[in-house]
Amino acid sequence: MQKSFERRLFGLAGAAALVACGGEPTEDRVRRARSELAAPLPQAFCDIIVDGVGTVPAETDYLPNVVTCENGGAGIEALKAQAIAARSVAYWTMGTDGSICDSQGCQVYSCGRAPSAEAIRAVEETSGLYLSYDSLVTFGFYVDGDHGTAPPTCRGSASSGNPGASREQWITYNEGQTGASVQMSPLGFIPMNQAIFGQNRGCMSQWGARCLENDLGYDVDGILRFYYGDDIEVTQATGPCINTNERAPDGELESVDCSFIEGWSQDPDTPTTAVDVLVYVDEQPGDPAAAPTVVDVADLTRSDLCAALGSCDHGFLIPTPARVFDGNEHTVHVFVSDTEGGADRELGGSPRTVTCNARPDAGSGGAMSDAGPGPSGGSGGGATNSGGAAGASGQGPGSETRVVGQGGCSVTSGSRRTGAGFGLVAALAILGYRRKRARSI
Repeated sequence: MQKSFERRLFGLAGAAALVACGGEPTEDRVRRARSELAAPLPQAFCDIIVDGVGTVPAETDYLPNVVTCENGGAGIEALKAQAIAARSVAYWTMGTDGSICDSQGCQVYSCGRAPSAEAIRAVEETSGLYLSYDSLVTFGFYVDGDHGTAPPTCRGSASSGNPGASREQWITYNEGQTGASVQMSPLGFIPMNQAIFGQNRGCMSQWGARCLENDLGYDVDGILRFYYGDDIEVTQATGPCINTNERAPDGELESVDCSFIEGWSQDPDTPTTAVDVLVYVDEQPGDPAAAPTVVDVADLTRSDLCAALGSCDHGFLIPTPARVFDGNEHTVHVFVSDTEGGADRELGGSPRTVTCNARPDAGSGGAMSDAGPGPSGGSGGGATNSGGAAGASGQGPGSETRVVGQGGCSVTSGSRRTGAGFGLVAALAILGYRRKRARSI
């Protein structure tokens, strides 16, 4: 069964940090693209045997780790394309070799980073999907490519001199191409006198995938077709580890400051039902002893969600808990409950940190009054922006710090509230917020 993709609303808080892991492909990866594996598969590979590691669950361990290690800082659509390509590589390799290496010769599973919330989401939302063509499993080749890949073409240059430019020789640009017109990647096996070979339908650029999503608005389907051809098949595997019915909740933690915790969340299985939002301050979610600091409901009407989600009432605007007003930095995790009984899920953009000075007075409606001269001498203070340092494989995460007036705070990653007199605005927002069953612990 093939699966089509539907564009949805992700990452309302802004662009993700860029932390890619590409590297020079080895001859081992080229060698591993010669044996054929028939499609559709009789059943998904629910366990992956990783050389030097052992057997790990495919959907809940192997793939979230690979997506994080290989392209962890990409946006959700590029991450979903990465998940499908990586699953295709894993399925093909398990079906032909019986195990897979943990290196750039196959794909990287161990890189010292825990799977990100966005990588887990990408794997869940593509559960069991892999590439195929002409009754063969397609080996989803991918490399980092030119790190300077940019619009309007989102095509890298082998002569740019940028990191990754030397890998452009492997990448294929197959948008609009079908059948024998699709270019195979020289990274894989190309049979003699055979114009169509379903196992090799090209190679994806990880930096190009980011450009396509961030700058041209491509979704996962468009990204895959850009590199593997317009007729690439996205096939659904079945098996006990594959969830083809229940979909995990979506959402984004958009800002945390000394007034509010703000974002949106929806469970697509029950798209018109408000879901519980769980806020943890300085707790380790997943620890059996951890308890949420605040439990609230995402039921605030937001016009920007209507078209994207098919329902408007999924925002949340939660007063920042009193315990953070001590001048120390606090870590805030926000999770959403699954209405179908699945595990709680951390929102995109979570966790964030916030530092709030001791509060001299509580504003109307529970909001903090921010009026007063700020540290920079202005009314309500100033804002400073700091970008993360660039790593060897990509741009580091940027952070935005805003300093507000007396009783103010510094927050990471994009709080939108600064300036004198915000206490009144916050109070009016709270009065208009339809709170159903919030409780502070």
